[in-house]
Amino acid sequence: YARDLSERIIPRGVETDEVVGIVLLLRDVLARSLFAKYQTDFQLLNRILDAYEPAANRIANTVAVGFVQERERIIRQQQEAIRELSTPVLQVRERLLILPIIGVIDSQRARQLTEQLLRGIRTNRAKVVVIDITGVAAMDATVANHLVQTVEARSLSNPSRESATMEVPILKQGLYLIASIQAALSDVDLLHLRDALAEKVGKFRARGVIVDVTVLDVMDSFASRTLRDLAHMTRLRGAETVIVGIQPEVAFAMVQLGLTLEGVDTALDLEEGLAFLDKKTKRHMSRG
Repeated sequence: YARDLSERIIPRGVETDEVVGIVLLLRDVLARSLFAKYQTDFQLLNRILDAYEPAANRIANTVAVGFVQERERIIRQQQEAIRELSTPVLQVRERLLILPIIGVIDSQRARQLTEQLLRGIRTNRAKVVVIDITGVAAMDATVANHLVQTVEARSLSNPSRESATMEVPILKQGLYLIASIQAALSDVDLLHLRDALAEKVGKFRARGVIVDVTVLDVMDSFASRTLRDLAHMTRLRGAETVIVGIQPEVAFAMVQLGLTLEGVDTALDLEEGLAFLDKKTKRHMSRG
């Protein structure tokens, strides 16, 4: 009864002291009613009051405790909802999440942040997560440690992806090598692809390399730098490199972020990339 009463009156904004005051007033009213009814028989009245007072006090205590517990439960629910709203994990595009952080990061919020992020990664099968700390006023060692722990938790949630290298198929077509990326690559995967192409250029005496990035929906600074390095390395080994298939939204994001493929040739698709290499190869042969 106390719990049901609390659930009904808390949404009305009733305070704890008001609830206790009402219960105590009811206790006193009932006590006066008993006194008025049995005042002619003092022995019976004393026995009734001896039984009534402990019971009335227990009822008042039960109602007060039930009210406080119900209010604390509602406050906890509200705090949980506020914490979830304060750490939103937003899906920007397929398999790309952004986590904007605003305000102070303490241990409890860091744990909430990590749980929300891991849940978002599992739900959206994300490959890339951007953590935006623009709204964090102060960045000290504690905050940095919380962020590092969040990143480490993300890595531990998918250890097989971190430890295994994704092989990118490299096909030989005449004088050219074609590397067609099939899925989002980690930094280790990109380095492995760079080294593999540099090795195969010498092995097959290739005159051109095409890297097809059509499936990539994100091109960060590391990927841009690695592709530039790849183009310079293969050029030093006598082969030209063309990057094909950069999606419009990826190109837009690269421009917005100031990322460039300076010194690297690009083409719309594989067909245009092959035509570009044919033209460039014929030009070099005619000069030779």
